[in-house]
Amino acid sequence: MKIEEPKETKRSILVGKINTLNALKRTEEHIKVRRDMKKDLMGLNIMLKEVPNRIFEIKKDIPHIEVDKLSFSSGQLRCDICGKAFKSESGLKAHMRTHEDVETASGVPRSRNELERLNREITILERQLNRV
Repeated sequence: MKIEEPKETKRSILVGKINTLNALKRTEEHIKVRRDMKKDLMGLNIMLKEVPNRIFEIKKDIPHIEVDKLSFSSGQLRCDICGKAFKSESGLKAHMRTHEDVETASGVPRSRNELERLNREITILERQLNRV
């Protein structure tokens, strides 16, 4: 066999070598990326295994509050006159209107009758003492 164009043959061999080297380079990069991914996944797995312990530590640091004490019956929206608790401000306002109707029906406005105001304050204080 005779090679008629050695330049073309040398060029095609060199192009083949370059393609092979590029393929090897891409393979090495692929292997490196997979190795890094595996390392990151192992780190994430370790972190996931620590999560239950961390949650236990966080729960231990949070103060324990009974659910009964969080109900609205012990909330801050209370009627000054009777001490009844309300979930919303609108409910409290509507309730306060009923007290105004009762007091104005008696003909004595709330602000004039000091004795009645003092009696109300005493009942409020007594209720607060009973709760404690």
